[in-house]
Amino acid sequence: MTYDAFISYSRRDSGTVDRIVQYLTGTGLLCFQDKNSIAGSDQWVEAITTGIENSRIILMFLSDNSMASDPARKEIHYAGESDKPIVPVLLSRNLTLPKSWRFHVARQNYIFADEPLEPKLPEIARAVNVLIDRDRSKAAYDDEESVLARKSYHRTLDPGNDRLGLPLGAFAEALASHQGNAYVLHSKPGKFYGHRLEALPLTSEFILEAQLTKTAGPDEECFGLEFGASFPGDYYQFLLNGAGTLRVARYLNKAWTDLIIASAQSRIHAARTPNLLKVVRKGEAIHMFLNGLHVASTDDFTVRTGLPGLTIARDIRVEFSRVTVRGIGLESVFREALDLWYKLETRAAKESLAYVERYDSTFRVSDWLDAGHLIREIQPDRKDSVLIVIGDHASALFNDGFHAQRIRHKINGTGKPDPFRWAAIVTDAALLRDERYLECPLISIGGPASNRITARLHEQVPRADVSRENIQVHHNIESGDRRMILWGPLASDTGEAVEYALVSDLLDRFLKMIWKD
Repeated sequence: MTYDAFISYSRRDSGTVDRIVQYLTGTGLLCFQDKNSIAGSDQWVEAITTGIENSRIILMFLSDNSMASDPARKEIHYAGESDKPIVPVLLSRNLTLPKSWRFHVARQNYIFADEPLEPKLPEIARAVNVLIDRDRSKAAYDDEESVLARKSYHRTLDPGNDRLGLPLGAFAEALASHQGNAYVLHSKPGKFYGHRLEALPLTSEFILEAQLTKTAGPDEECFGLEFGASFPGDYYQFLLNGAGTLRVARYLNKAWTDLIIASAQSRIHAARTPNLLKVVRKGEAIHMFLNGLHVASTDDFTVRTGLPGLTIARDIRVEFSRVTVRGIGLESVFREALDLWYKLETRAAKESLAYVERYDSTFRVSDWLDAGHLIREIQPDRKDSVLIVIGDHASALFNDGFHAQRIRHKINGTGKPDPFRWAAIVTDAALLRDERYLECPLISIGGPASNRITARLHEQVPRADVSRENIQVHHNIESGDRRMILWGPLASDTGEAVEYALVSDLLDRFLKMIWKD
């Protein structure tokens, strides 16, 4: 059996702890408590450890009594070893925790459960429910954290100053106004109304939340949030009604489909009081939260981009406050990719471009530049792609070019199947025209007289001690220098230097140093 909370406490605190546990149980939580969850005392140790392992969180009641209790001390240490979330509830404000106890609860916010106790019971229940919900709905919270970490904009609706593109006034379907810090929509009889936050960028993934207060109208009518194109285009609606039903609907090709219909009666607040509705969209996943707790999730990737918005059904009045959007705008992702592209961080650039193409294959920032075009372009990555440099005159192309092909073949074979661990042959003139490419790992073939890159680098890169005097091998692999020079006075000597790099472990060591991971 899986429990919501393991109750760790001293029996001497049973009076207070029992009142709290009774309240938590009344909210629907399943708690493990030793006096009512263990059949016999001879099996106490096994039952306690199993109870901790099978509980989502540890509700640790801390007092002078518990800190003097050997069982409580063992429970907190076992809970810490099991990596279980711990909620520390202090039964006294004057309590000083030993270092060994602080180690396990230092990262948590303390909850005080001193007298008078009754006003603090809802706070304890909220803290416990949030942690339990995080464990129960881990994927939804992880997706929220992922979007937060990658967001490119964070905007908050200020109805008096910045409405993010929402209108004010009388319309055929509704009246839009602002009162204090709330944006108010009042639908006309028999009419629906919705509007996008037109000041926001075209968005892919997002976290959209708003505090909603329905002040008039029947409970069965819905209100909430939207995402996608304007009607009659394709979009989602994320809706709540006064009866405690949560709904996600999709409008596609002029037809409605319900993706989620879920009861939120245990989450919803009383009529005419605010409810915090939050929608998280990451990839194909859509997660719905109400008043800080997860309610339902679904997968749908039909409507991939659009703008968030607000919506109400017929004959109701709703106040929208604390409207906040944290999202990933496609244009910002595209421009970040262009910046990475220019810096030759091609792997990261193509990952961003692939993201843009996944959400909108037609998206572009100019008439000729789109994500698909750049994804198909071949460009070295400054971290992983090796440039083999030869001179640009005919003899270098004939002689050194042949040896460069041998090096390239070896590197390409070693780097497979990684799409950026490859080698290309370029001329010194090409590199000197665009010195960004000098940031890539380099192997320069040919002497200073025939190769201007060798002439620039051969005194910077130390010469290796090799047995043959007629060849020059320069590298500093041990220090992490990503440059190597292979040459000799004659073209045949340069060939011997290349042969040495191939036959010895020199080239393998060079590649291993570059491709550390």
